[in-house]
Amino acid sequence: MKKMVALFFVLVFLLGTVGCNPQPTQPEQAAPDFTEQSVIIRDSHSDVEGLSVQVGGIYHDPHKTTLVVSWNNTTEHTVTYGEMFGIERLENDEWVDCALGENVFIMIGYLLEANKAVNKEYTLTGLFDVSQPGTYRFLSTCSVDMDGELPTTCTVWAEFMVE
Repeated sequence: MKKMVALFFVLVFLLGTVGCNPQPTQPEQAAPDFTEQSVIIRDSHSDVEGLSVQVGGIYHDPHKTTLVVSWNNTTEHTVTYGEMFGIERLENDEWVDCALGENVFIMIGYLLEANKAVNKEYTLTGLFDVSQPGTYRFLSTCSVDMDGELPTTCTVWAEFMVE
């Protein structure tokens, strides 16, 4: 019973942070100039079978650099993921953090329903340096609702090469 009550409060919190604040309508603006940085997709990993992430590309505009990541959930469970992520670079067979300082992320939960996929944009500007050619990996955590049990925390990552 305590597990059910705890799960209820976790779900209420997560649902309360997703989509409850309508975004103000902004006037249409001209599309910003942007360039796409070439990436080569390599490998990916997930603690949960049927859940994967893949880097779709790096985009630069005059104001920010964005990493597009595809989240793919082929499980029968709902997955919650958020804004928190890391970027590492492979140097001399070791993964080195690419953070430009100590990063702080807003704790927002996005729900990815069973058998769904979504693209998520992560801003790199001021947070991570991916300017050098090499092998990198995107890392994140998520939680999986396992049919009434407390959510299971999982780790996902995707390797990509920047030319």
